[in-house]
Amino acid sequence: MRDLAELILNCGFGTSHGAGLWSQVDFLAGRMRTDHVPLLRAAAARRGAQCENLPGERKALALEYRQLLQDAAKQGDLLARLRQRSRASHAQREAALPDDDAALVEDALMSDDPRALYEMAHLYTLMPRAPMQAGVGSSRHDHTALVLLACERGLDCGVGSNYADGICLNSGDCAGGLDSLLWRAAGAEGATKDVQARMQWLRTLLDEVDRAR
Repeated sequence: MRDLAELILNCGFGTSHGAGLWSQVDFLAGRMRTDHVPLLRAAAARRGAQCENLPGERKALALEYRQLLQDAAKQGDLLARLRQRSRASHAQREAALPDDDAALVEDALMSDDPRALYEMAHLYTLMPRAPMQAGVGSSRHDHTALVLLACERGLDCGVGSNYADGICLNSGDCAGGLDSLLWRAAGAEGATKDVQARMQWLRTLLDEVDRAR
């Protein structure tokens, strides 16, 4: 259930294939470095092949996505629970979702799954942010540090990954992976050392969790 929900989300609820996808590619290609255009077209080819057989219209797929995620979360799927909470609108969270952010953070830390760290990171981009748990959430750099740690611990973040392809197709930034994009953003903000320090703090926390598991 969750895998299909993720496919629907990756495919832009049915828009990331065919003429619509290639129209976006042509638009971006005219505004980026010529030597990066083959990377954009390769990302589009991968995404198009992934999404071309996804049935249904955008509105129906959006409804199916929410239902699939809800069903998987009810069955205890941690990634579905995290995604359901971290990607919901504020109104949806208040109206329909359990107030379980603290438990989600604890479960994600205990899971030994880099995908859980990635999803947990999005709890710290929400407003209001998830509550601080075991010190996580006490720094404004936690979102960035958690995503980078997910990459470090095995999440496929490099060029050609779903994450990098999504960035490439949405922005035309195709020359690096998700991790390199985040490091560039931290550098532009003058926050590289702060992010590095936060990553080290989180590594220590995860090492303690690993020993306790």
